[in-house]
Amino acid sequence: MTELQAQKENESVHNEDSNLSGPAQKRRGRGPSFKLGGVSVNAKSVMAAEKELEVLDEALPSDPMEGRKWVLDARYELLLG
Repeated sequence: MTELQAQKENESVHNEDSNLSGPAQKRRGRGPSFKLGGVSVNAKSVMAAEKELEVLDEALPSDPMEGRKWVLDARYELLLG
């Protein structure tokens, strides 16, 4: 490999790296994502939702028969679009 070819190879690798870092900075703070059933899923959002649902998991009875009779007593408002 000549010096000119090596220099061009080095420049192309550097350009590819800078192209990859550009959009990643725009998405900063979102965390990693993955595809689940062809849908892109944000891992940070999934972890936050799981943490929020832990309270419900603790409130629900573990016995299936009790779970069928269990009712959540909470105020809510039905919003129609």
